[in-house]
Amino acid sequence: MKSILLLAFILLSSVLKAQNVTTELPNGNIVITQDTMIKVLMDFSDSTAAHKLTVQGYRIQLTSSNLRKSVLDMKAQFSILFPDTKAYIEYKQPSFKLRVGDFESRIAAYAFQQKILSSFPNAFIVQDNISLEEQ
Repeated sequence: MKSILLLAFILLSSVLKAQNVTTELPNGNIVITQDTMIKVLMDFSDSTAAHKLTVQGYRIQLTSSNLRKSVLDMKAQFSILFPDTKAYIEYKQPSFKLRVGDFESRIAAYAFQQKILSSFPNAFIVQDNISLEEQ
């Protein structure tokens, strides 16, 4: 039984091959052959690398509520008034939190807080991991 399985394994492994991508450059001198999984892994790595670029910084919390719809409505209102500033909804059971901005210093967060206080009077500064992908 073991010998039959070993023989089947050897035959299948010789027949089955990984899918390869072959690229030939315009001058025809170099041919690159690579497994398609390398491209998939490289694309995945590139897409997740931006998410890892975070540092300790500050955001402004506009609201915290158990009602998701009210937080989404406030996010929409904020995005209309301040379209250039990112808004983040974070869920930590049992509430949703709406935080805005990516500020490296508390002074920058304070300056933005003063700008939005007329529209969002309950806004306050919180320490958070901020995104560096578009700064």
